[in-house]
Amino acid sequence: MRPRAQARRILHRPLIIVVIGNSLGGPTGYAINPARDLGPRIAHAILPIKGKGGSDWGYSWVPVVGPIIGAIVGTVLYYLILA
Repeated sequence: MRPRAQARRILHRPLIIVVIGNSLGGPTGYAINPARDLGPRIAHAILPIKGKGGSDWGYSWVPVVGPIIGAIVGTVLYYLILA
């Protein structure tokens, strides 16, 4: 494999994570991992902090369901394209 092609393959996954973080990092705090979103959201809802806003439970399903849907789509594409 040529060095440039190999470099592109190596950088592909980290760049996807950076793009997701740059597009959603502000509103969600890089919540592409359910553990990084759900735990702080529960703590925010339970802890008595004066003047805090809502915990925005309407969005809490996205970091949980998103990776599951992504895994299913990735598996289907793998079997359709490579297998």
